[in-house]
Amino acid sequence: MWADMFAVAGLPAMPGNKTDGHNAAGPNQVLAGEMGIIYGTSHQEPMARNTPEWNLYTGPWNYTSNKDVLDTYWQYGADRAAPYETLFTVGMRGNGDIPLAGANIQILQGIVKDQREILTKAHPGRPIESIPQVWCLYKEVQGYFDDDGLAVPDDVTLLWTDDNWSNIRRVPSPDERNRTGGAGLYWHHDYVGQPRNYKWMSTINFAKTWEQFNVAQSTGIDRMLMINVGDFKPIEIATEFALHLAYEGTDSLLVDSEEGSVADTMVWTKQWAARTFPNLDATSVATIIQGYNALNGKVKPELVNSTTWSLTMHREAERVESEWDYLTSLVDQLRSQVSDEQYPAFYQLVAFPALASANLNKLYIAAGRSNLHGSQARTSASYWADQARWHFARDAELTKEYHSLLDYKWDGMMSQPHINYQYWQQPMRNTLPPVTEMQMDAWPIDGDGGSPGALLSPMRVTIQGSKGANPGDNVNNCPDGYNCPPLPLPSLSRYSAQTSRWIDVSAGSWVDFAYNVTANVSWITLTPSNGWVGGNGSADCRVEVSVNWDAVPANATSLMLYAGITLAPTPTEFSNSTTLVTIMVDPRTAREVASHKGGFVQGEPAYIAMHATNATRMKSTDQASWAQIPGYGLSGNAMTTLPPTHPNATAGTGPVLEFDFYALPLLAGKSNLWNVTAWLGPFYNYRAHDPFRFALQLDDGEPTIVQPIPLASSAGSEPPDWNSVVSASIRRNTTSLPAAQDGGWHTLKLWSVNAGMVLEMVTIGAFPVTSLPPPQSYRVD
Repeated sequence: MWADMFAVAGLPAMPGNKTDGHNAAGPNQVLAGEMGIIYGTSHQEPMARNTPEWNLYTGPWNYTSNKDVLDTYWQYGADRAAPYETLFTVGMRGNGDIPLAGANIQILQGIVKDQREILTKAHPGRPIESIPQVWCLYKEVQGYFDDDGLAVPDDVTLLWTDDNWSNIRRVPSPDERNRTGGAGLYWHHDYVGQPRNYKWMSTINFAKTWEQFNVAQSTGIDRMLMINVGDFKPIEIATEFALHLAYEGTDSLLVDSEEGSVADTMVWTKQWAARTFPNLDATSVATIIQGYNALNGKVKPELVNSTTWSLTMHREAERVESEWDYLTSLVDQLRSQVSDEQYPAFYQLVAFPALASANLNKLYIAAGRSNLHGSQARTSASYWADQARWHFARDAELTKEYHSLLDYKWDGMMSQPHINYQYWQQPMRNTLPPVTEMQMDAWPIDGDGGSPGALLSPMRVTIQGSKGANPGDNVNNCPDGYNCPPLPLPSLSRYSAQTSRWIDVSAGSWVDFAYNVTANVSWITLTPSNGWVGGNGSADCRVEVSVNWDAVPANATSLMLYAGITLAPTPTEFSNSTTLVTIMVDPRTAREVASHKGGFVQGEPAYIAMHATNATRMKSTDQASWAQIPGYGLSGNAMTTLPPTHPNATAGTGPVLEFDFYALPLLAGKSNLWNVTAWLGPFYNYRAHDPFRFALQLDDGEPTIVQPIPLASSAGSEPPDWNSVVSASIRRNTTSLPAAQDGGWHTLKLWSVNAGMVLEMVTIGAFPVTSLPPPQSYRVD
């Protein structure tokens, strides 16, 4: 627990405010003293002075060429802060939080030696060891410490940092845990920098905070916590949650269940909700709060765009919309029950973050549909453009209500630009993402490469799994890039994760039309089998294609059965655009399914997906045990090993997750190899000289050691794949293992070798890459 000290960076914000350099004591220090707060400055602002104060001095921020001026500058800060409880930052980085030009360990060690002499002068009679000091080992400074032997006085607290994206870079080694100064953590709740700013809305996954804080506290990072909170108002609940973990310890939320330990962060959130809004249902309030933080944490709002959520694969966009719709429905249920007195707090802490975040995602999904439908010559492109404009205006309306509450007490607080980022830095203003408008007074032409003016019907057909469209040209239709009927739907089996596939019937002009859908086999079910499409594009029709498995021929021996689906518009003059869609169906039943409780059955032609929390068997050891982290990551659940300090194990002897799975014969393909992908949290190699490892074992083969996180070029720098990993909030690591070509039942074992495992799921085979993991494969009850 961080019970000894606590500091918050960003109040006031480093770039924009300053202590008063002319008074005997800066007003912030006076206020902090009156409120019993230990005063401190940022990780790169030494000696109780703020960066803007340096503007009152002359000369470069360079200790070699401007030592006398800097000593005078720092002496004033030490003298001014001496009457108050102060945590002094020592060391030196470049002005503006950049590497210090010309720095080396000799220069840095000399700077700290002189700073400690200055502190001794400002505190006569006090041993230097009794004056609280912290040195932040941020980025290149960590490299000086780990790689170059930078010496830090034993009484100075080592402030380890995250990577700006809530992933701890380094924990103390066992011998470093005996230092009298101890260790602290510098942690971000918002950030300005690569790969993208995030500072509009709370994006802090509570489950991830618990996991990383548990690592910190277990490894001796317990002296202090510094949280970069930026604009505090949008992230006050997430910060309060972090403070709870700091003062009460992560063990306070670790509960036992029949399936082992569970890190249940909802325990705290329900307590917070009941205390803050006693007249509301605490579970609903807590679900909203944890929900918007977790959903925003999957892909941060500033990184979302019109192509983030797939419109064709896994029903991903629909799944995202559904999750946000659930949260906003809870908001709507609670709003009528909130008293006038509590409404401002409810709106700012609970309702607005959920409503505004949901609206932002719907804005981008609408823009994405507009652009995709435009490429498919669907009239609905214009409808979705209008929907995007509506959500864009809605964003401003929600913000306006926030700012108007309490007689505009918080006016401007949510003015942070957050829509249509183009690179890491924020846009200066919110702008509507690009959308597509369709011309409504022109008839679509023939798309077979024939003569111009050969008119088609107004019907457009698009299918799940493809960006193509028929009839007519579309670069996504097939490798040739033009009309290539029939359209093939993704195959279905008895064990498909999603039990149906969809076909969209859309308007291709301004003309209304009816349509009929028929199949050439009796065991295909089409819902609905007919419909009507309006030419204004506001109501495309979706046909769900499923299989009546009881009607599939009992004597079917083929690996795949073929079915054809015909979509025909009416009246008959439109018959030139009748479209054929095909689907392949696997009629087989996996052998001995009932005897493999907890086993997974391949339902997709190319892969199997298995959640870590649903492993067939979980085996712990006396020294390390498995624990669930509900709410974590992209999938909403993860497994980790506890404690984070457990000793390394030989591959094949440590904690293990076992996955029984039934594979189809062609999963390995011609290579006779199975690609096994571990979906890991975006954590670091945070133990010095002991990178994270795990082992994979297929059936009775030898375990294969995997080191999934690339080594950084130097301590304190990011792994080479860092940008993509933190942007996606996942690390996917693929290992090829020899496979049995005949498929059938197999067992994959995933062994924990050293502490740090945070595993969301395992896939075998080639999965379509989208922003979210594929749905889990069928699991035998």
